[in-house]
Amino acid sequence: MSRREWDRSAIMARVKAGSITLVEATPLLGISYRQGKRLYARYKARGASGLVHASAGRVSNRSHPLAEREMVIWPGGGLSIVAG
Repeated sequence: MSRREWDRSAIMARVKAGSITLVEATPLLGISYRQGKRLYARYKARGASGLVHASAGRVSNRSHPLAEREMVIWPGGGLSIVAG
């Protein structure tokens, strides 16, 4: 969980406890009220883990295969992709 997500969790906990309203929380989060409602619904349903970015931990669909990356990083490990 990133620092930003941790901060969001703390603010959403205050909303859930009733110490601040969602209207007061959205400027603290830097988001619109509409996005705040979506975020709060995910927080109520899944807790703090609902605030973690959905793509966290996934491999990029634009990444190159591991063997190809290793050849670029370790040129002595096989054929070099980079012309030299």
